[in-house]
Amino acid sequence: MARRRSRRACRPSPTRQYGGAGAIVSDASKAVFLSYASQDAAAAARIYDALRATGIQVWFDSNELRGGDAWDDAIRKRIKSCALFVPVISRNTQQRDEGYFRLEWKLAIDRSHLMSKTRPFLIPVVIDDAPNDDQVPDVFRHIHWTRLPGGEPSSAFVARIVALLSPDARPATAADDLRHSAGAAAHGPRAEGDAGASTLRQEIRFARSADGSRIAFTTTGSGYPLVNAAHWLGHLEYDLQTPVWRPWIERLSERFRLTRYDSRGCGLSDRDVSGIGLDELVSDLEAVVDAAGLGRFALLGKSQGGAISIAYAARHPERVSHLVLCGAFARSLFGRGHNLKERAAIEAMIQLIKVGWGQSNSAFRQLFTNLFIPQATPEQALAFNAIQQQATSPAHAARLTRALSRIDASPYLGQIACPTLVVHCRDDTVVPLEEGRFIAASVRGARFESVDTQNHVLLPGERAFERFMDLLGEFLPSA
Repeated sequence: MARRRSRRACRPSPTRQYGGAGAIVSDASKAVFLSYASQDAAAAARIYDALRATGIQVWFDSNELRGGDAWDDAIRKRIKSCALFVPVISRNTQQRDEGYFRLEWKLAIDRSHLMSKTRPFLIPVVIDDAPNDDQVPDVFRHIHWTRLPGGEPSSAFVARIVALLSPDARPATAADDLRHSAGAAAHGPRAEGDAGASTLRQEIRFARSADGSRIAFTTTGSGYPLVNAAHWLGHLEYDLQTPVWRPWIERLSERFRLTRYDSRGCGLSDRDVSGIGLDELVSDLEAVVDAAGLGRFALLGKSQGGAISIAYAARHPERVSHLVLCGAFARSLFGRGHNLKERAAIEAMIQLIKVGWGQSNSAFRQLFTNLFIPQATPEQALAFNAIQQQATSPAHAARLTRALSRIDASPYLGQIACPTLVVHCRDDTVVPLEEGRFIAASVRGARFESVDTQNHVLLPGERAFERFMDLLGEFLPSA
């Protein structure tokens, strides 16, 4: 009994009616078992409420005073008979070497070994920036994690559970644990402030970079192959749900076979990585295009992706048919000759990122939003605030900012041999227009175009966005 009191020290509100170990369940074949550490009870309760609101039967223990062999037997029976097992992963579970939830995890894993590989059963959910490390069972580490920050369930997550419990649900394929259908998620998950979702379907896969890091990538659309080099403010799942990145993906996928991926330390790619210099970032791109089976392709580099694209195009001229750079930089913040005052400001910003990036209050992230998209609509600004938090952790955001402030791909500019289009925003305050002019002047035969906007990220609804799409369509092959 003491063991149970310890685990459920943080008891959810008693006003809720939870399906504890002694609950009567009408159909065990459609029940979901929710397993969590006591410190995460509030987050688990939110997941419970969202699933119960759709009529799903959830076994969720809040009866911490129960104990003994009878109680343990009841838990074992629930895990043995439930349809889906949802382990809630967090920093709390990572920091605890022992806990009753670990026994529940083991029981569920043991049961999964008796199942067909085509049957979905384990549905890991992570509610914070917990790393995918050795504290998580190996079986969980090889299944895609659904990220629900703070335990706030997205409608896409709920829709997925409903679909998996449906009697008409098809057997899963080997790739299903890595598949996330934006079409199935047309009801969500929506980033904060989003007004809708894409009908594009995407299958997420993983490439292994040279240092072993797993890089998440996906391909949508059809036509001439176009690879979008990673930028840090992205997340393959959530990008399709935001009014900032979704229109990019939809427009590019209409005409091209678009491959995009999450930068190391961001989105669905490995968060705990060793190096984040230019060589590592280029290595990630190399791994993705090889895993995607691409031969010769066009390469698009926006912002941070510009330096990666420049280096890759110079190192692999046989692979890149066309290079398009938008709001890109080749020289780091320090490499562009910033004075001591400006460098001190960068260091101050890095410290602020460590403190404010992960806070639930979006006031700090709004500072970044104002820099990147000062002409955004309220809806776009809210979505950009949300995607920052989804994209990466405060620690990695600070680390990446420092790394990007020192990056330098300018030595590669003179080695680029493919046709190159450089597009830059005239009043960009993140990467000044002069950097775009510098890149175009340094690449033999490059074409330079400026577009009229203050935004660093081109937004749908502004003429600059449409102008860029027109330029891209004119510059790249259609098939």
